[in-house]
Amino acid sequence: MTFTFFNKEIDLPSHHPAFISNERTIYYDELDSIISGISSALLRHGVIESGKVAILAEPCIDYLLLLMATWKINAVPIPLNIRLSQNELKTLLKHSGTSHVLVDEKNDWLIEKNNTVKIINFPFDTMGTENTNESTLRYDKTALIMYTSGSTGLPKGVLHSFNNFINSALSSHSAFSFTQDDKWLLSLPVYHIGGLMILIRTLLFGSTLIIPSSLKTEDLAHSIKNFRPTLASLVSTSLLRLMETNVKPEEQLRYTFLGGGPSSKDLIFNANDAGWKIVKVYGSTETTSMITAFDTATYPDKIESSGKALLGNNIVIVDEQNKILPPGKIGEIAVTGKSIAKGFLYNDELSYSSFRDNYFLTGDFGYIDDDGFLFVESRNTDFIISGGENLNLKEVEKQILHHPMINEACTFGLPDNTWGMILAAAIVLKENIQLNEKDVTDYLRQHLASFKIPKKIIFLKYLPKTELGKIRVDELRNMFH
Repeated sequence: MTFTFFNKEIDLPSHHPAFISNERTIYYDELDSIISGISSALLRHGVIESGKVAILAEPCIDYLLLLMATWKINAVPIPLNIRLSQNELKTLLKHSGTSHVLVDEKNDWLIEKNNTVKIINFPFDTMGTENTNESTLRYDKTALIMYTSGSTGLPKGVLHSFNNFINSALSSHSAFSFTQDDKWLLSLPVYHIGGLMILIRTLLFGSTLIIPSSLKTEDLAHSIKNFRPTLASLVSTSLLRLMETNVKPEEQLRYTFLGGGPSSKDLIFNANDAGWKIVKVYGSTETTSMITAFDTATYPDKIESSGKALLGNNIVIVDEQNKILPPGKIGEIAVTGKSIAKGFLYNDELSYSSFRDNYFLTGDFGYIDDDGFLFVESRNTDFIISGGENLNLKEVEKQILHHPMINEACTFGLPDNTWGMILAAAIVLKENIQLNEKDVTDYLRQHLASFKIPKKIIFLKYLPKTELGKIRVDELRNMFH
């Protein structure tokens, strides 16, 4: 049989599995018919070509089918993070101008009922719907909008084209040779670029996608044991928890791609000894997932690097004037290539400042050694990555300062064996005021997603500052050691 995805034809054996979960298996033979039924139902609900469609749901086969159906009718899906608060989701929906929200029963309560968007609960009945014709695919068209944390705290919707997806998949394929015999584990959320690209790679190369019941350690372990993936992508927190519960991969596993923030040398060495075959990667939402990679077992002396640029990507280090620096010199990491996103939704100023001379300025800092390996020294100073989630320090700090009894605050990251980094806050209360840590966290939970709540809080009489009034963050970090 022949399966077509993003205009790419793949010859596959009949009854070749596309999606496998504990509940059911979907075969490539039946994908076209199923997706046509769903896309026809979407049209009946009023979804139109180029219309924006938000999706808020737990990871499942129906979610993936919905994504594919939106592409079939040339609508633009917007995967939303189910861990966001109701207010945060309301802000994203308003900013995006979406016309419809597809939501499952479990997360329906998160969407405010009003007349600005049409809410469609799924799974929905597709019986009696007619097959829809494939819309003409334009590779430069916006294929998806993915929200990620912005340095101003304002919504930052990254615009991805079909070209971005295809070139990102081909780039990683050039190094790791994906085939229809591969079985990918969907071990990251689809509302993050790392999880979405697992789906894209699976379909472009006719592989099989394993969908665990959830991303909890026990469910990942169950899928690893019972379905035996050949490829997986993990953040360091998930890998550590799997190893702590003595989960070992089956011998079929070819690679485990490890990204999403810092990871310790000991974790990588121990994981390789346990058979996880770690490939370190570096990338972001704007780069459409991984743009560097290297096999840590092959280059143990480079264990602290993020690897070399994958085919089709050019990475340079630039100074404040955007001049390219020589090997060994630390500066901002800049990237060019066909997987770099088109820009940001309704934010021309950010697009202009982030994309210069055909390069995307990542906001991360590092250097490239004489052998071409990239070393990331520090992420954007306004962000940390904790358990694979981007946390905007300024967003949390701003919310803390909205508390009427708090005078000053500073948020920062601390190294952590489980999370990679955790969010901490130092707080100065107003005179004659008493608050404890629970008071602060309870207040923040009313306004922010749970993963944005600081895991450590310290109360001080004053924040340590330089003569120019700049907060000494290093001194604050030392208070936790």
